Amino acid sequence: KKYKSSAPGLMAKNIVRHYERNMKVTAQVLTANQISSFFFLQPHLTFKSNLSSKEKQHLKTLRKQSTQLWRSIFPIMAKSLEDISKNTGVHWKDLNSSLKNEKKAIFTDSVHLTDLGQNFLANIIFEEIKEELFAKNQKKYIAH
Repeated sequence: KKYKSSAPGLMAKNIVRHYERNMKVTAQVLTANQISSFFFLQPHLTFKSNLSSKEKQHLKTLRKQSTQLWRSIFPIMAKSLEDISKNTGVHWKDLNSSLKNEKKAIFTDSVHLTDLGQNFLANIIFEEIKEELFAKNQKKYIAH
């Protein structure tokens, strides 16, 4: 389905509904198969507090409606992931909070990151998953 651009409230509701359904199904499949997993909510430029000059310039090119849409959707997506995590045991993290105060230019547009941004993100994700990874590897080696 295509959503009418004249109905941003309906569009936001449908985006969140589909996202939440997909994430629930994914978490259920992973949990049923005893696969330890992590969900990460992608960072978005509209949530960054300290914008570089390039990021400010790009933010100005976004339509106000688009910015408002993402600002309304992301908190609902975060809440959905939090609830799914509580119900299934799947780990999750909102990456917006981790990059929010970074002063350097880390976005090339509203969702894509520079090499520096990708490096920051990789380190943040590694810190989130390393305990689980190392615990799994220790059990694997102890069992053999």
